[in-house]
Amino acid sequence: MEVVDSIGYREFAYAKGNLQVSLQVPVTHVNVFKELLRGIGYWGQTSSFTCCVKVEHKEPDKNLCAVPLRKISPDVRTQSYFVEVATEFKRQDLTWEEIAGNPETTTSFLDVEIFLWPLQIRERDGKGTLLVRRSL
Repeated sequence: MEVVDSIGYREFAYAKGNLQVSLQVPVTHVNVFKELLRGIGYWGQTSSFTCCVKVEHKEPDKNLCAVPLRKISPDVRTQSYFVEVATEFKRQDLTWEEIAGNPETTTSFLDVEIFLWPLQIRERDGKGTLLVRRSL
């Protein structure tokens, strides 16, 4: 597998304690991802004190994972939970020209889905949103 630079999107997450990130990768790429994750000197900004402390193979707690909104029972009260749009490429054989060539064709190569995250909104202000982890 070849690793190359690409476009990126940046979000910030601040946590009290450990922030757990779960990734699903093909079995053939596990060692590459372990090396990449361990090689990250900081997460977010260069002033960050955060680093990768552990990489392990285990199933994440499904109650603490984002869920497509379409899979949530109508009985679940979703108003106070954090909702976000996520995208994924429809095909694995896309070329850069297909992605960056025409902005009006974005939906032709992306699957777009709304996810409900196991995070309840505690507070919002002009600087950001404070979220608290809660099982769905």
